[in-house]
Amino acid sequence: MPQGAVHPSSQIIHAAARIQQDQLLRRRLITAAALGRAEFETSPYVEEQIYASFIPNGDKSRMNAFHSAPWQDRVSIVAALEDARLRYHGYRLIYERHPELLDERLRDFFYQHDRTKLLDTSDKLKWNSLPMAYAAIDAVRAGCTDQQSSIVDEYRHYLERRIAAEG
Repeated sequence: MPQGAVHPSSQIIHAAARIQQDQLLRRRLITAAALGRAEFETSPYVEEQIYASFIPNGDKSRMNAFHSAPWQDRVSIVAALEDARLRYHGYRLIYERHPELLDERLRDFFYQHDRTKLLDTSDKLKWNSLPMAYAAIDAVRAGCTDQQSSIVDEYRHYLERRIAAEG
């Protein structure tokens, strides 16, 4: 550091002391920060809400315990989570790996939730749905040779059989 230069930490301490002492400056800084911060609408999709706010401190240790616990112990860990977003994701992981560990109500919730998303016909989805997959298959098929069309048709039939099996 050059001779006569002020150390950056002392400048920060001086600025903090000035802000602490000047109530009007504090209010102006808070107002400026609030005006500069973009307001985001909370997404209705829990998958997009995960970064909307901080995770409660108690849930951080529960998350670590969840990832190291045997599957059969994870249900009670998830039930103890304070944050609803984390509970959703915890139960979702259990549903995808070991649905038999969840009660019927939770299994039905995730089954219906997935089915609704899969069959959604809305124009502005943030995920791929079966109708969108069919439209994409039809678009690809339009430029295919007979051999390629056969492969594309088989994929479409696979999707139809899979959804019928779950229905």
